[in-house]
Amino acid sequence: LPTFGQRTDTIEKLGLVYSRLRAPLGDVHPMLWNQGGAAGQAAGQLNAVNIEVVNPKRSALNGLFAAYGGHLQSQEIDWDDTRDDTVVGANLLSVRVRYYYQLRIPFANSLIHSWTMGARFLGDLRGVQFENQRTAAGTSGWHYLESSGANARGGAYVTMAAFADLLHYYVIPLVATYSMRMQSNLYKDRVRLCAVDA
Repeated sequence: LPTFGQRTDTIEKLGLVYSRLRAPLGDVHPMLWNQGGAAGQAAGQLNAVNIEVVNPKRSALNGLFAAYGGHLQSQEIDWDDTRDDTVVGANLLSVRVRYYYQLRIPFANSLIHSWTMGARFLGDLRGVQFENQRTAAGTSGWHYLESSGANARGGAYVTMAAFADLLHYYVIPLVATYSMRMQSNLYKDRVRLCAVDA
């Protein structure tokens, strides 16, 4: 929350920050939209915060409700059902939160960003100091790590590389996953909204 520069000491101000967190980065940081072209499109593809339900998995939901929710019209599963490991696992809620943190400190932001993007490729660089390092082909270390990381990982990393390359706007993903036993029934019509198969 502090990275959005907003006070959160009242419910109204907290609500404003929450609405900004759920918006695409282009809405949160309007200067990204104003760029047009690839950068403007990229700004609409990367949310400031992504929340995913990673367990139970979306692909398993129909089978779970049919097998374990029959006595409840296949619309919900009892949270305390212990018939076997499948239903016990289905009642374990796992949520992944990915926040795209903006790096604001000059010079350090580009270093940390390029290291994050291309951590797997650091061994390909040659030279004493990072800012002078080159690849065997002569490409600069920063550019090589950015492009290699974006190409290898795809998805959001391509967007992050576009922000860095075109706008000098550096973000890195901070990811946290939390699991807990559910304390109420799992409802068929509610979990599909955010469940994933990742």
